[in-house]
Amino acid sequence: MAAVATTVTGKVEVIRDDRSKTLVAAADINAWQAIRKNTSGKWVLANATDAANSVGVHIALRTVKAGQALTGMRRGKLGGLAALGTYQAPLYLSDTSGTIQTTAGTVSVVLARVAASTGNVITDAHDKNVEVDCPF
Repeated sequence: MAAVATTVTGKVEVIRDDRSKTLVAAADINAWQAIRKNTSGKWVLANATDAANSVGVHIALRTVKAGQALTGMRRGKLGGLAALGTYQAPLYLSDTSGTIQTTAGTVSVVLARVAASTGNVITDAHDKNVEVDCPF
């Protein structure tokens, strides 16, 4: 298992946003963590330990403290990530809360796939990005 991390602290680069939602964070959340809406309508960390914790997953787009507004992406393209692996490789929700990794957790949930870069050399010099397509 290899966890995928951001290369820039506190944010990821949004290359394309097809579907996102903004809610209040129930806890401190870091950019690129897997999040889901809790029964109070706030973001909490998601994990793949069971179906209840792995439904409606989004990707946090920036780092926030509890009580702050946070946008989570369900579908789109992100950059600024490290250790992506090969093209079209799946990235999974981990059993560790909030973590996205290269191997499946207990409940296998594919959150994204490694994609070729869009060539955005101004803000993202990476050759690979991530196509986010979280199941609902």
